[in-house]
Amino acid sequence: MDDELKTLESLHAEILSFHSTAYPVLLKECPDAPIVLFVRGCLPASESMGIGIVGTRTPSDYGTISTQQLLNYSKGYPIYIISGLAIGIDATAHQHAINLKIPTIAILAHGFKYMYPAVHRGLADKIIAEGGAIVSEYTPSVKIEKHHFSARNRIIAGWCKLLVVIESGEKGGSLRTAAFAAQYNRDVLAVPGR
Repeated sequence: MDDELKTLESLHAEILSFHSTAYPVLLKECPDAPIVLFVRGCLPASESMGIGIVGTRTPSDYGTISTQQLLNYSKGYPIYIISGLAIGIDATAHQHAINLKIPTIAILAHGFKYMYPAVHRGLADKIIAEGGAIVSEYTPSVKIEKHHFSARNRIIAGWCKLLVVIESGEKGGSLRTAAFAAQYNRDVLAVPGR
């Protein structure tokens, strides 16, 4: 455990317990909320509203443009974007939020020593540099495992006030996230695929 604490310290990561005043209020309402969150970067002001954006890894031009337009319309409001740093819609949402100076939070399905997908390491660094945050419920050395993605999706759903699903397939993480959001009484909107 000492090694994990040293890694967190070297990454300038913060440990948020469930009882911390900085712990996300909406997430705290969920019966399966993580006991601890590890945070790199800055969490947005508590009066801002979290909007979750998730979707397909292979968006059409329409799905990509819809994601960007949603953020364009949201600019200037006290919001922040939550997503899972996946290829496709997640990355589009994070990157366009950065472009518009909208705070964004990426929820990881592993510890901070790893990055999945590896190609998004630069995007993760940019999120932190631009005033957003990378968050995980796992200690730094926890590797990627399949069941972690569903656990990550519940955090996205529980943390946001509104979830937008862009071009989800019939199976996959986006629909699981929507199911969690419905279970937590969050509003769910969709941009359907063809």
